[in-house]
Amino acid sequence: MMALSNSLQSGQVPMLCQMCEESNEIKWKCLQCDFLLCTKCQQLHQKVKSTDQHIIIDIKDITTYQQEVNDQPDIINIPCSVHNGQNCCQFCKTCEEIICSLCFLQAHNTHDMIGLAKEYELTLEAVNNFRTEVEENILQIEKGLSKLDIRKTSEESLYESEKQKILNRERTLKNEIEMHTQNLLMKLDHRREYFKKSVQNEENRSKKLKKDLEIRRESLDHTLKQNNATEVFNIFKQERELRADSKQRIAPVNTRIKGLPQYVPGKQPILMSQHGVLTELGDKEQYKFKFQVLQQFKTKFIVVENLVCCEDGTMWINNSVTNKLRKIQLKKGSEPVQILKKLKAFAFSMALLPTGDLLISSKTDALQILSKGYWRN
Repeated sequence: MMALSNSLQSGQVPMLCQMCEESNEIKWKCLQCDFLLCTKCQQLHQKVKSTDQHIIIDIKDITTYQQEVNDQPDIINIPCSVHNGQNCCQFCKTCEEIICSLCFLQAHNTHDMIGLAKEYELTLEAVNNFRTEVEENILQIEKGLSKLDIRKTSEESLYESEKQKILNRERTLKNEIEMHTQNLLMKLDHRREYFKKSVQNEENRSKKLKKDLEIRRESLDHTLKQNNATEVFNIFKQERELRADSKQRIAPVNTRIKGLPQYVPGKQPILMSQHGVLTELGDKEQYKFKFQVLQQFKTKFIVVENLVCCEDGTMWINNSVTNKLRKIQLKKGSEPVQILKKLKAFAFSMALLPTGDLLISSKTDALQILSKGYWRN
């Protein structure tokens, strides 16, 4: 194609049809014969019985066709690992391995067989599923690690809080209970160190597991991009063996690590036994959070029924009683909200679509969409 183009541009004699050797209007190419053809010869070529099954393409599509051919994995030229000089042509389902014709005659002729191309499709699908599974495991581990971070922060806060309670209680008691106070602090410190060590061990284990999974993911991605059938079969076998090995099974991140005990002061200020004890918190109590109001903003609505946040930092709020819909902007240090747009519309519920448009439910069987382009204007 390039030679033909260069020939026309340089003013040389145009290339002729390689069948009739008369016409220079070359528009086709027979891939089997490797002939450039004019339209008339292309039509004749398809009528001849010996060439009617040949693939003939437009010369404009040669580059595209070649790219499609190059993108296909080479499952024809997979060398046999047993017989030198032989290429594999079948897949033995009984032995779960690719074989050549000599392998079939010598050891597999009574086994269950499947075509290599079909097995490649099934294996490629399995490898893709392996990759998806590994990705899901990584996501689960990342979620677990995030929970561990939250636990560390909350437990540190709890440690400081419980320690202060103990010290405050200590100051109200006489010197006779000082040793008991130190004993309680020692136990609390011991439990704190135990918790930190447990979390650190779990983090190290989970991060190592994540790293191993990321390496496996990179290997799977590399194999899938190479379009190399040998590598696909090999990595499928490796991944299947890893899944069969109980030691290689993916254990989720353990976030249910025993936390710090809670200090409960005694009611009798004189007795050492009433100084207080460290008690274990239940799972629900460990995850209790206290919210602090940082800033308040005022709207003119009696009740804000729905609130939707936009990517640009603005918000939509509504009140269904007054059928008012407002687009607002919050400003730090300013209590009244800044109103950017006012609309008269009943909204029972609202949600922001991935496109940025606002989806509105009016408590009927119809949904309404408020275009992003409209409310940005």
